[in-house]
Amino acid sequence: MTILLKDASQAMVRSGTRMTAQRQLILEYLFEKLSHPSAEEIHKAIYKDYPKVVSITTIYNNLRTLKELGLVREFYLLNSGVARYDIRLGHHHHLVCGECGRIEDWLGPAPSPVQPGAPLGDHGFLPESFTMEIRGTCQSCANSGGKAQPRAV
Repeated sequence: MTILLKDASQAMVRSGTRMTAQRQLILEYLFEKLSHPSAEEIHKAIYKDYPKVVSITTIYNNLRTLKELGLVREFYLLNSGVARYDIRLGHHHHLVCGECGRIEDWLGPAPSPVQPGAPLGDHGFLPESFTMEIRGTCQSCANSGGKAQPRAV
């Protein structure tokens, strides 16, 4: 995590943006958890230890800055309307547990014929990117016969 945080800090310096205490707390949380949290979940987790340092507005403003710098990715699960944030920037997909809400990264090849830059079937459409969301039951829920512990915040 230290190396990744150092890389993020260097990217901020190169862009002329300061690494504030709030930005560092947000990045540390994202690097540590990898849980695809919402801004509200990030705020709730950080606020417990630093109530005078972070407001929900501070979280949103800093997430916007980190997104603009290319240090975090904002995405929405289908039909959720809630922005989630991902520190893993490379192309990947998400496995979403319908029982506990856990979101895990799928790093393997997509079980789909869609390839960015390759024509899509007979349509001649050239996709730049695509997102796939796989819904099902995570291993913890399957093993427990029901709802596992909700995603840690």
